[in-house]
Amino acid sequence: MTQNDTKPVRSRRRYRAQIKAELLAEYLAGGVFLASLAMGHDINPNVLHRWVREHERYGRHSLDNLHETIEPQGGRSTTPANWIPINIPNTAVSERALAMANPRNHDGVSISQ
Repeated sequence: MTQNDTKPVRSRRRYRAQIKAELLAEYLAGGVFLASLAMGHDINPNVLHRWVREHERYGRHSLDNLHETIEPQGGRSTTPANWIPINIPNTAVSERALAMANPRNHDGVSISQ
């Protein structure tokens, strides 16, 4: 067997902490499947799933941890610690809830109970 007959050995890929944290944050924000996010970035879905498990179990790969070591651009810090939390009440009312709160008969007249 010669050197040309063997399959070349692929070295283990390494990912920067910034990439790990960004992909993890994008997945945890919702709206995207883990597999599609991973394959869209040419990463095996098992690798991204391992990062999610490591984050949940040990708190690794967090953007919060990254901002401590990365200098902010533009002179302003954008870390979540500098954000002001606000509470927005859930004011969305479904049509079903409205119908139950104000029952009407078939003529559209409110029914008093």
